[in-house]
Amino acid sequence: YLRNCREHPQGINLPAGWIPYSRYWLVRNGTTIVATSSLRHKLNESLMHEGGHIGYGTRPSCRRRGYGAEICRQTLAQARKMGISPILVTCDADNTGSRRILESNGGRLENQVISSATGKLKNRYWFD
Repeated sequence: YLRNCREHPQGINLPAGWIPYSRYWLVRNGTTIVATSSLRHKLNESLMHEGGHIGYGTRPSCRRRGYGAEICRQTLAQARKMGISPILVTCDADNTGSRRILESNGGRLENQVISSATGKLKNRYWFD
């Protein structure tokens, strides 16, 4: 896993069809991972439809404490440092927590699409 975290940002040893990406962790008290994110360095056709540049998740026992918003904010900042603009992030339309996180971080809802993987409605948000 750690080797992948070092190699995948450079495009080394990626599974077929994958895009180079970086992983980030939000750690509480230096010991507990409370949230994680992945930052895709560019988009392919599939990620442009759904998935976007950033994916994130919060440890279930740590939800509703601001960690999701913080990992999103920091990953958006890292994307900007890397020169990625505009930035696309998607979430399930029925995921109220994720919608709030994206909107509180300045995301602008462009549209909704149907996921080709799950058939669920997805919101597509853009960030400058």
